[in-house]
Amino acid sequence: MDSKTGEHTLPTIVSAIVKGGAPALRTRTINGIKASSSASRIKLSWDAYEGASKYAVYQYIDGKYKPLSSKIKKTSYTISKLSADTSYKFIIRAYVNGKWTDYTSADIFTVKTKAK
Repeated sequence: MDSKTGEHTLPTIVSAIVKGGAPALRTRTINGIKASSSASRIKLSWDAYEGASKYAVYQYIDGKYKPLSSKIKKTSYTISKLSADTSYKFIIRAYVNGKWTDYTSADIFTVKTKAK
């Protein structure tokens, strides 16, 4: 605890203690998401999530978010064979202490491929 402000300096640990030792998962899944694209590919990259052993990338397809991969060990992923000049929606989740992080609509991001 910060002696000047009275604020918790490690809120995740405090939350885990309050929950009986269960680690707290932040609702906001991943920070620092960046995307680069060509006419047929999108490369996603993101900041490491503390304690994550792997990541999953979901794409919005036919009205649902479907996993493209759930075994990603790095903090980047490339999606190929996409249509040019098209917008795609994605969610990235982290696997921490045996559970996938939650997500909200704020975690959905859109990337548009370049025109040919």
